[in-house]
Amino acid sequence: MHWLKRTIDDEFRKGYPQFSLIVGETPEFQNFRRFRRVRARLTLVKQDRVTELEKQLDDVDKEEKSGIFLGSIQKDKNDQRKQILSQLDTALAEYDEFLQRSDWIMNMPYPRPEALRTMQTWRDSTKSIYRPETRYMDLHRWELLSIGDRNHLTYNRLEQWLVAVLETVLSLLHKLSVSFCFVLNHHIDMLTKADCDKSEQIPRASQTDLQTSHART
Repeated sequence: MHWLKRTIDDEFRKGYPQFSLIVGETPEFQNFRRFRRVRARLTLVKQDRVTELEKQLDDVDKEEKSGIFLGSIQKDKNDQRKQILSQLDTALAEYDEFLQRSDWIMNMPYPRPEALRTMQTWRDSTKSIYRPETRYMDLHRWELLSIGDRNHLTYNRLEQWLVAVLETVLSLLHKLSVSFCFVLNHHIDMLTKADCDKSEQIPRASQTDLQTSHART
């Protein structure tokens, strides 16, 4: 890192010239935002666009007066349907591409916590970057991704695997607890019903004894 420090001091001014060099030359500092919330918002918007076009297509099909148009693509002369299908093709292509890009981004490794702390220390000590533009460094690392620190990739995959295993175990425990509560409630209902039957039999027995006693007298 000494050569990098000399290069920074000699050739690059403070601010983004130095910051860009440090990030570009240091793989563990190549950490950026995933934009989870915004990415989800855009996915929902694109999904809704496809859904709306799908509804328009269904409405046109329902209102179609010519059965031949519905039974043949080549003989279909309904320009409105052709226009909607063309729009659907474009909207679906954008939707599919965005999903693939999002899947790629969401599966990129998380940054090292120590790397984030080092970046924060550099930022706070130099004060050469406008603070609001570096607030992403303070976000939870699950919101961030690393594109340069490939040595950290194996650790991230192990971490993600452990999270998946934990979620599976918790889900199984939840299902078991629900089943246990159902069986327990069933037994409680049976015991309660049995107690009620016994309590009903006791007065009946007493009434029979009373009638027998009167008959003897």
